[in-house]
Amino acid sequence: MVKGQNVLFICSDQHNKCEAGCYGNPVIKTPNLDSLARDGTVFQNAYSNNPICVPSRASLATGQYSFKIGCYDNATPYTGQVRSFGHRLNENGIEMTTIGKLHYRCVDDDTGFTDQRIPLHVRDGVGDVFGLLRDQRVTKPKVGQFPNNATIGRSSYMDYDENVTREALGYLEEKRGADEPWALYVGYTLPHFPLTISQKYWDLYEGVDIPMPTAYKIGERSEHPSCRDHRRFYGMDRQYEDDVIRKALRVYYGMCSYLDDQLGAVVQKLKETGQYENTIIIYSSDHGEMAGNHGMWNKNCMLESAVNVPLIVTGPGIPKARRNDTIVSLVDIYPTILDAFGIPLIEEEEAELPGTSLLEIAKEEGTRNRIAFSEYHSTGSVTGGFMIRYGDYKYIYYVGYKPQLFCIRTDPMEQNDLIDDPAYKEIAAQLDARLRQICNPEAVNDMIKDKQEKILSEHGGRERVLASFEPVLFSPPPKITQ
Repeated sequence: MVKGQNVLFICSDQHNKCEAGCYGNPVIKTPNLDSLARDGTVFQNAYSNNPICVPSRASLATGQYSFKIGCYDNATPYTGQVRSFGHRLNENGIEMTTIGKLHYRCVDDDTGFTDQRIPLHVRDGVGDVFGLLRDQRVTKPKVGQFPNNATIGRSSYMDYDENVTREALGYLEEKRGADEPWALYVGYTLPHFPLTISQKYWDLYEGVDIPMPTAYKIGERSEHPSCRDHRRFYGMDRQYEDDVIRKALRVYYGMCSYLDDQLGAVVQKLKETGQYENTIIIYSSDHGEMAGNHGMWNKNCMLESAVNVPLIVTGPGIPKARRNDTIVSLVDIYPTILDAFGIPLIEEEEAELPGTSLLEIAKEEGTRNRIAFSEYHSTGSVTGGFMIRYGDYKYIYYVGYKPQLFCIRTDPMEQNDLIDDPAYKEIAAQLDARLRQICNPEAVNDMIKDKQEKILSEHGGRERVLASFEPVLFSPPPKITQ
């Protein structure tokens, strides 16, 4: 075990990596993330393994893909059915305290995280059963109203996140001068919708020319069937007025700056208590946000704005002010946290985990050839989507729909689909073969849809769920008494 070295993992929700100064945004105000980036390594090509909250967090905790562990959507939360890095830390005498949003089933499950402070889990221990209705007749149009309803005010999520920060500051004060290494997870809800931010953060962007989304207009946006399904489901078929988009983006930028301030307070406390220099800090988000690109809001798809995430690592031995181009994903968090404490993977149980320690990758001079895999089987998608990112290229396979191929190096906003270009036929075939080394997409799609139908049956069947269940727009935070 690495003596005296701590781990602080800060996880936000729905943070589009393009909305951070350290990722090249010239107008957003994220000074604390930018400071972390200068003190550590920024991973340029980091991916969520499932671009929706609940399954993404299950993959992150277990280091395994959704189809392997049975967490496919927001109605199949993590219950401890396979071991998390929390279990492994406990086995080695380290308890990871969690403060804030986890989004598992409930606090009583043996997830390996025994000290959960003000945790946020799925609603009523059930989650979004409505989201299992994945056919053309089902809609969830209230999400499409979020841009129109972007407001200056106060949300329950802002209140909750400030309580998360308060708890985190108290924990770090408790650990001042501690002899034994500690592990802390801090989970924020912002910048997840609803699009609401206080006057202070709205005013940060007074007179600022916020870039408009890419290809947001009808006639410019992607018309792939998966994108049309997304827009239809969420009531986004229309084109928002430019003023609506500008206001929604200004609020979202304010939410990102608000998150940055919360993170900054925690990092500052770490410095004040003399623990900054011997603490590995990891910052990431469970998935991104489309933010109007291709006429889409929310996540729930395989496009870069939804599946590409920020990921920064700082601490002892981590190169400073370095940009790392190696392809990584959130399943790499599991071996990273174990590595930070010098805990080896168990060969007979964990050798097949797809992840690699980010501490190891960060120290490499070159770019390692790696694959990022992501999948999506949930609300807003009629069919399963599977993504492979390898080298410059990204391949998206949809069961029953035409695949897509993009060169992310030259086309980061995915405006030029190469799948029909004969010059890229071999690249597409190679990436399809790599995908099928991980899973059989048709078999996985069928398996998951069968299991989703069983859950629907347990709640009275499709018609009853359609008639009686309210769509979950966001999981309510717990009530906290001061």
